[in-house]
Amino acid sequence: MSKRAAEKRTSMRREIYLDNNATTRPLGSVVDAMAECLGDGFGNPSSPHARGRRARQALEPARQSVAELVAIEPENVIFTAGATEANNTVIAAALRHEQKVICTGGEHPSVGAAAGRLIGSRVEVGLDQDGIVDLARLRDVLLAHPKSLVAMHWASGETGVLQPVEEVCELASYFGAQTLFDGAQAVGRVPREECHPNYDFLTFSCHKLHGPQGVGALCFGDKAEVEPLLFGGGQEAGMRSGTENLPGIVGFGVACRARHQSLDSDLEKLRQLRDSFEAKLAEDVEGIRINGKGARRVPNTSNISFLGVDGQALAARLDAANVFCSQVSACSSARPSPSSTLLAMGVSEEDAFSSLRFSFSILNTMKDALEAAEIVASEVRFLREVFGCVQ
Repeated sequence: MSKRAAEKRTSMRREIYLDNNATTRPLGSVVDAMAECLGDGFGNPSSPHARGRRARQALEPARQSVAELVAIEPENVIFTAGATEANNTVIAAALRHEQKVICTGGEHPSVGAAAGRLIGSRVEVGLDQDGIVDLARLRDVLLAHPKSLVAMHWASGETGVLQPVEEVCELASYFGAQTLFDGAQAVGRVPREECHPNYDFLTFSCHKLHGPQGVGALCFGDKAEVEPLLFGGGQEAGMRSGTENLPGIVGFGVACRARHQSLDSDLEKLRQLRDSFEAKLAEDVEGIRINGKGARRVPNTSNISFLGVDGQALAARLDAANVFCSQVSACSSARPSPSSTLLAMGVSEEDAFSSLRFSFSILNTMKDALEAAEIVASEVRFLREVFGCVQ
C-alpha cells in the first residue's frame, strides 16, 4: 500500500475513544436536562422569588440522585466544582489542624500535591507490586502518627486497581484517624453495596460518569465535620459558598440516576469490553504486561506495558489512527515523566515509559474493543520492527 493510500485509509477510520478515565461523553439525557436548565429553567437557587424556588426545586432532586448512587443521605452531599476542590477542602482542613496526611505513592495531584504543601505534612506508605496499599506500613505510620488523615484513591486512575477500603477504614478508626477516599475513578464502577459510609470523606467528579465537567461532590460520613474552603454567600448549608452550578448539578443528578438504574448491567458490559480487549491483544502481540492484573480492578481500565516500545511514540501513532488513549502521566516537558503509580509498584522506569492506559465507557462497543486491539497490535509490531526491538 502506498503512503498516500495508507494516510487516506487512516483518515477514514472512525474514532475509537478509550480515554474515559480522563473524561466521558455526556449522555443525551444529561445534555437535554442541562439545556432546559440553561433556558427556561434558569435561576439562582438562593433567590427568594418564584424562579429561585424553581431553581432550588431542581437542585435537591439532583442531590438525592447523587446520594443514592453512593448509598448515603442527601444532607451528606456537598456540591463542588469537582473532586479536586473536594479533596483540597478536606486536606486543607487537616493541614490547618496540623494533622499528618498519609498517602500512597500513586495519588492524583489533588491529593498528593495538596498533602505536600507544607514540609513534613505528607507521609507515604507505598504500594505493592499489584498496586495495593501496604497495610502493614500503614499501621506502623498510624502508630507513629495517630489522629492523622489517611487520604488515598479508592481506584487508581492509571491501573484501575481498587484499594481495600474496609481494611483501611478499620485501621484508621482504631488509631483515631480520619479517612478521605478519592472516588473519581471508582464511583459508578463498583457495586453500590461497596459504597458504605464507614469512610469520613468520599469525593468524585461528574464527568467520569457521562455528566458535565466542572461539577463534583464531597460526601461525608455521619461523624465527620466539613470545614469550608470557600467563604462567601453561605451556599450548601454554609459548607461551600458560591452560587451553585445549577445546570451542572442537574446534569450530575441525571447522570447518577442513569448509572444507578443500570449499574449491574453497566459493570458487566465494561468488564466484557476490557477483558476482550486484553485477551485480543495478548493473542495478537507478544511482550505485553497488564499492570495491576493480579489485583481487583474497576472493570473499565487496562494499563499495559508494551515492552521495548516507547509509549509516547505508540500513543502518537494511535492518535493518528483515531484510537484515543493516554500515557497516564502528566507532561511537564516535551517528554512526559514516568508514571508515579507504576514506579511505586516497582515497575522500571523503562517499562513505565512503555505503558499506556485504555479506559472504556458504556458508550463503547465490542467492535471498538476488538478493532482497537488489532490497531494497537499492528502499531506495536511496526514500532518494534522499525527500532529493532527483540523480546
